Amino acid sequence: MGSGSKVYYPSVPTQPTAGQSAKEYAEALPTIYEAMQKYQPAFDRAAYESYAKYAPQYASVNQQALQSVSPYAAGLQEVLAQNITNAVQNGLPDSMKNMYINQYKSMIGNQVNSPVGANFTAGNLVGQDINYRINMGQLGMGIAQANPVTQAFQPQTGLNLSNAFGQAFNTQMGGYGAYAQAARPMITPPGGVSLGILGQWGGR
Repeated sequence: MGSGSKVYYPSVPTQPTAGQSAKEYAEALPTIYEAMQKYQPAFDRAAYESYAKYAPQYASVNQQALQSVSPYAAGLQEVLAQNITNAVQNGLPDSMKNMYINQYKSMIGNQVNSPVGANFTAGNLVGQDINYRINMGQLGMGIAQANPVTQAFQPQTGLNLSNAFGQAFNTQMGGYGAYAQAARPMITPPGGVSLGILGQWGGR
């Protein structure tokens, strides 16, 4: 270190304790609540209006982009939705009905034309029809949840003031490291021009 150089040791600020942080946040809660009551409805309304205005446009653009690169995938969900809706409304198709009827007739043998045989076939056929409608409905719900229409647009204007205050508070508490870094020893050579943090040359 050259002659006349000085080393300054700035005081390190005291790191806030968990109790102090919690107390300060608790004391700020009335202000947070008042701000939420005053401003949150406006932010919510802006988010709703933005979503109502732009969601259809974003969904349309998203669909056009998908159509341009993958036309089959773009139309697949709509085709599946239509087929599943028809299946839930109409029940077993004729081909499946005939298959089950033949299966149940083969199970009852020579009782096929008796009232017991008829009831057996009809009862089981109704059960298969109900199960088919339920299964197709569950499949449709799964497809709808896997690719919801609303995923094409997520509003960016929404703001939750409670979360915003919490983030600001955490940022303030996390700033201690920067203050502590700034408080590391500094070398000032003759003439008063700082050479920077002493730690850049290996610390004290």
